[in-house]
Amino acid sequence: MILVTGATGKTGRALVRQIVAMGMPVRALVRDRAKAAELEAQGAEIVIADLGTPETLAPALVAIDKAYLMTAADPAQVMLHSNFIRAAKQAGVRHIVRHSVRGAELDSPIKIARWHATSQKELEHSGIAWTHLQPVYNMQNFLTFASTIQSQGTFYAPMKDGALSMVDARDVAAVAAAVLIESVPHQDKTYLVTGPEALTFADAAEQLSAVLAKPVRYRDLTPENARKALVQKGVPEWYVDDLLGFYAFYNTGAGATVSDTVATIAGHPGRRFHQFAQDYRSAFSGNAVTRETP
Repeated sequence: MILVTGATGKTGRALVRQIVAMGMPVRALVRDRAKAAELEAQGAEIVIADLGTPETLAPALVAIDKAYLMTAADPAQVMLHSNFIRAAKQAGVRHIVRHSVRGAELDSPIKIARWHATSQKELEHSGIAWTHLQPVYNMQNFLTFASTIQSQGTFYAPMKDGALSMVDARDVAAVAAAVLIESVPHQDKTYLVTGPEALTFADAAEQLSAVLAKPVRYRDLTPENARKALVQKGVPEWYVDDLLGFYAFYNTGAGATVSDTVATIAGHPGRRFHQFAQDYRSAFSGNAVTRETP
């Protein structure tokens, strides 16, 4: 059986759905059963556990062969992932596919990237077969811009004119599902997971304009103004620092590389931004509830 952590997030939820659709047994690890009601109705087994409480992990890992490990960004991230890796080792898990990040390096100036690199190293030395997936900026991050796109026809970020090979979370999930199910050919490998094109945020604004049939503009922010806006939204200071770090990293063009990982491993072309915008049109227009598809 496959275990998916972070199962109520964008990627985790899509991954659980895809594994269920493939007819494979899957257990979704969550902290709040109510948030997983839809997944349970679709056929996933739900288990309540917390990576911050190691004693809850052993029951969750019973009869698990393979697992997908991802968490939301958290100052305790290294500890959380370490708890899981150790518990998985004790439970006899054979393969862990770990959701990492582009630029995960021990000497990165970005804390989250260093944390991911640290956890990568621990997993690699655990004796468990591993695969690291390193996505480049999920398209679903654009949903955080939905309110100003609705009200002002504008979104703001400190991206300058850097191009990004943004990837749809559903395609990251498709790669993860294939790696988990095929397993052996992908063990002890690291995959950069991107979309099929590199776009600037100005390019994305043009495509949103076409889909929404109204002008949408991108307005560049200075890092200082971006910091003020994020803090006003209630984003924790430590996370603001790293978000600005990632923007600075990506606006140099460091995120523009396009890989063939989605097509090669998932077996279908990666979604382009225009398709993502169409699929989430209602979220940007505010006219209806968006229905996500695997």
